[in-house]
Amino acid sequence: MNGSINNLGLEGKVTGLGMVGGIVSCNYGAVANSYFIGDVSGENEIGGITSNNRYNRAYS
Repeated sequence: MNGSINNLGLEGKVTGLGMVGGIVSCNYGAVANSYFIGDVSGENEIGGITSNNRYNRAYS
């Protein structure tokens, strides 16, 4: 289940209840050189890139 996302750019609108992220919801892998432009909305655990980052390194 651990993967990586590199050099990704997305635009849009993401709506959900919980664990809502612009690129990924619960993240166990690396996200590098990536961005999300748009709206992310939900009830809890909401993030522009990830909703819940469990990877042990920084991402950008």
